[in-house]
Amino acid sequence: MHALGKIELPDWVLSLCVAKGTESLFAATSSGSLHSLPLDATKWTDFAVSSNLNAHKGPIQKILNDPLNLTTLYSCSDDSTVKVWDIRSPLSTPQHVLANSRNLPFFSMDVGHGLISAGSQLKGTDSELVLWDTRKLDGPLRSFIDSHNDDITETRFHPTRKNILLSGATDGYVNIYDLNIVDEDDAQLQCINYASVHSAGFTTENRIYVLSHMETFSMFDLSSKEDIDPESLNANPLTGGSIQKRGDTDFGDIREAWDCEYVIDLYAPGYVACGSNSKESLKIFHFDPEKEDFDPSKAQQLVLEGGHGEEVVRDIIISNSNVFTAGEDSIVRVWNGEGLKDTVHTFFHDQDESSAEATTAEVPEEDEERMVVEYDVKRNKRRDEEKRRIHKKHKKDTKNKKHRFKPY
Repeated sequence: MHALGKIELPDWVLSLCVAKGTESLFAATSSGSLHSLPLDATKWTDFAVSSNLNAHKGPIQKILNDPLNLTTLYSCSDDSTVKVWDIRSPLSTPQHVLANSRNLPFFSMDVGHGLISAGSQLKGTDSELVLWDTRKLDGPLRSFIDSHNDDITETRFHPTRKNILLSGATDGYVNIYDLNIVDEDDAQLQCINYASVHSAGFTTENRIYVLSHMETFSMFDLSSKEDIDPESLNANPLTGGSIQKRGDTDFGDIREAWDCEYVIDLYAPGYVACGSNSKESLKIFHFDPEKEDFDPSKAQQLVLEGGHGEEVVRDIIISNSNVFTAGEDSIVRVWNGEGLKDTVHTFFHDQDESSAEATTAEVPEEDEERMVVEYDVKRNKRRDEEKRRIHKKHKKDTKNKKHRFKPY
């Protein structure tokens, strides 16, 4: 399939966002500029891009729309700020500028349940996960300062459980927190020791995916009972071997199985986007989040001919039967995505999200009590000892590590 149109921007395009209920696609670049483009691809010819070339003083790593306030756009940047924008007005002056006490550059961000979560890059010995209340933005609500010791590349709120937050980092950890618990050590319900995290998130109510910078991929159970040992992962279903349980499944290096050189990301409600620079190819294939069948040979596929040439694609959005892609060639392209579902979802299935929010957002009181009881002193000690051991080994092993996507 050939592109329907393209718009060239000043620098690498790192993040795309469609604000629900609007006719605009927003794009953020590595030079700190923010741009508003029309969703209607027929308007792209000779379109005058609405831009703020000085939205941030550093690369904008992520832009997101607020699911509870559709007129609000959030951006996070290497300039150590998170900015809040009203998309009903020109993108010239932010409503709020958020920062943290250590002036840390931000690498990741999520918005959900009236909260903002932003993960920082490493500065000194630790990175920091900072939270704000969208109703009161005069200062951070709380911070997690001891949970990661490298760039925090991912943070996600659980779509229906308001108290559950995920973070992932290049230190190899994916952490799950209970925001109802004040103490940082006690709030960490689960620690997955995997590999340098490119992305991670929730595919269903109780399932977590993790994609590494080394193009390895695994699925885990959301658990509050015990830390996950990567050595206990099941056999790779793409290469054979028995699976003892649904639980923790390692797909290994998925580049051969998915016929790609890198994976852009997984997108709700059930798509994988991946590319090959040497082949100048880009494709999207569908998977069933419930069955966790990631075999592209059996899936609906959309091949975007030529992709973005030899350059890496950073983000995709599917909206109103169009596929928007953007990357390191500084171009946003639009393709015919007829038959594909919009990616403006929080969950990877067809559950009605408003219904899910109303019925399952609160964790039952007895479950909260059980989680706190299970997180006893003995487990704390065992976890801390294991983390110290792994941290020491990881720092040694990754002293000269390079990111798949170069930091700016």
